[in-house]
Amino acid sequence: MQHIFAITEKNLVHVNALARHKLDGEFVVLAYSSSFCDIAQWSDKYQNVKILSVPTNKLDMSRCIS
Repeated sequence: MQHIFAITEKNLVHVNALARHKLDGEFVVLAYSSSFCDIAQWSDKYQNVKILSVPTNKLDMSRCIS
């Protein structure tokens, strides 16, 4: 199964902020539903922003920037 991630112009600004801040685990919500969220998240291990789907109830919203 393939999944397409959409990034709005507003979200691109936040994704850029992730790369500037470089705080491990900090993320931006790209799409939200009651069960899963698509997020862009900074990874210290790889020194990049990764995009993934995660269970909504597993998100630590204190690490979210918007």
